Amino acid sequence: MVKLTYRDKKWELPAGMTVRDAILKCGLNPEQVLAVRAGKLIHEATILKDDDEIKLVAVISGGAFFSANPGTARQGKSCANERE
Repeated sequence: MVKLTYRDKKWELPAGMTVRDAILKCGLNPEQVLAVRAGKLIHEATILKDDDEIKLVAVISGGAFFSANPGTARQGKSCANERE
């Protein structure tokens, strides 16, 4: 069995499925979580094996815009607003 944890929820699923399939089986959106095994990010196409312990972590986005040219970066502006 494979153990998956997301926040305070836990699931046990049979081995042999992909990370993506396991996420879907848990009722979660694969676009909104990342899978971590033994402290390392794993790809959604990874086949899960018996005794795997997978931690699902919410994807977080947002923050300040940072430019490759530090002199042009403006906090609070998105890429779409960069021309303003």
